[in-house]
Amino acid sequence: MAGIENGRSLKNFTKDLITKAAPPLIFVDKHFPRAVDKILKTVPRFIINRRLEAQSETEWRQSIFNVISAFEIIKRSGLCPTEKTAEQLAQASVFNYVRQTLEILTALYSKDPLESLPIFEASEQIPEDVQQFFNGPKGLLVSWHSGNYLAPIVDLTKRLAGKRLGVFMEDSLPESVRIKLTDLLCQNGVVPLEHQRNGLLGSIRVIRNETDFVVTAIDRLPPGGSARKVIFFGQKALFPNHIAWLSRYTQRPILPIGVVKKDNGAYTYAFGEVIPPRKVEKPDEEQADLEVTQEILTAAEGIIGRYPEYYYPFDAWWESQKL
Repeated sequence: MAGIENGRSLKNFTKDLITKAAPPLIFVDKHFPRAVDKILKTVPRFIINRRLEAQSETEWRQSIFNVISAFEIIKRSGLCPTEKTAEQLAQASVFNYVRQTLEILTALYSKDPLESLPIFEASEQIPEDVQQFFNGPKGLLVSWHSGNYLAPIVDLTKRLAGKRLGVFMEDSLPESVRIKLTDLLCQNGVVPLEHQRNGLLGSIRVIRNETDFVVTAIDRLPPGGSARKVIFFGQKALFPNHIAWLSRYTQRPILPIGVVKKDNGAYTYAFGEVIPPRKVEKPDEEQADLEVTQEILTAAEGIIGRYPEYYYPFDAWWESQKL
């Protein structure tokens, strides 16, 4: 990796980023021990965990078990038309996550981060409603993982030229990575947003006054935020509703996006349908937020069903995953 300074090995470079321990996990897998062991042997163990912080054998195995059990649920739903097994999808998902993570981290620590980011090619055909979204005055872009909107960040700033773009930071990143990432975003004219202690209310003034478009991940529950039960791939799942609330509060439409790798090695978008903001009065606000959260997850189902290898379900969202 030429982008890594001072000739340090990739392993030592990545270990430098592990600065704090993740919360302890007590579950040790029972259902997929062979599959978990197989995947653990195929990728660098020190960066499997999505937070780059896992320290123990239990945490490694928990993360991989979550991925495999998630794809078991996705496969059973019938909404993912692939003949690959859950284990095969999980192995591809972890590999793609590790590759994308390393590409972004290597760019952040290179001499020219903007030039070193993964190659990104815009979709050749953009649906009319998506084009109208980008041409509009304001909006929210939602993905399922922060890496999915960091990879195309330069393209997004060009596509939204003349408009102010804010990006929510991953709240579990090691401090050294946060500093590098904040510098990169600021250099590119992007406003870094933080999850505050009192939830999105802590950022709402910045969002309303300093941004036109905001990018965030659906599965990050900010402090003080709330979650609701929705149907995700046919089963009940608990997901944050802050994006629906933010859309209603700021009257901004939502565009669900994914980022996938093309055959030529470049990344490109996968779009869901644009979700318009709801305009309701009390006491209908909570029900409206629940319906919009369900719409976001339904759109995510469509994207994940088309490109399951680029979904990274390291957390246990479904009730059936919790023993």
